[in-house]
Amino acid sequence: LLGRNHIVAESRTTTTIIFEKTSSMEARKHRHIFYLIPTSPGVGLTSVALGLVQSLDRESISVGFFKPIRQPHEEGPERSTSFLRATGNNCNSCEPRNFEEALSLFKSDNEARLMQEMIEQFEHAAEGRTAMVVEGLQPTAEQPELETFNQLIVKALNAEIIFVSMLRAEGFVEFEERLRHVAHPYGGLKDPSVLGCVVNKFNAPTTQ
Repeated sequence: LLGRNHIVAESRTTTTIIFEKTSSMEARKHRHIFYLIPTSPGVGLTSVALGLVQSLDRESISVGFFKPIRQPHEEGPERSTSFLRATGNNCNSCEPRNFEEALSLFKSDNEARLMQEMIEQFEHAAEGRTAMVVEGLQPTAEQPELETFNQLIVKALNAEIIFVSMLRAEGFVEFEERLRHVAHPYGGLKDPSVLGCVVNKFNAPTTQ
């Protein structure tokens, strides 16, 4: 996955962003939709999403941001959209849907309505943009629906996938196995929609 045709961008948070250039990128002439999916908790999904927005903006790419659904039990202003507004980013970002509301629609067989309303919100945020960064959800053992939502939204938006991960103490072999496991529901690492992986907190000091 990290072996050929890499595009590397540096964000202000010193996150190393690495993803592979594929034919699907060449085919999307009008708008790129980058959907960020974490491989595990604590990888820094929000900082990577905001760093990617800033990196693309510095390259004079008209980029927007979208977060479709909040994490469960998240209270107060949503961090990503609030930060973009506070920094004066000219994104048409809207408040993400409450998870409990989305789950209620999903469980009452209103999946089509949920996706349609999400697409309408996305199109508002994406108006006039040539690239969109979409912050996905962090699945948990208590809420397996979060992974289902990620899959549904990726399909509905026809998005390109970038996984967000970090190298832990277990080493690169375990890292690759974890990445393959997370990528499996999306067709695996060789699927044309999978662009690659952001390795966050690279060379960061570890705590015991």
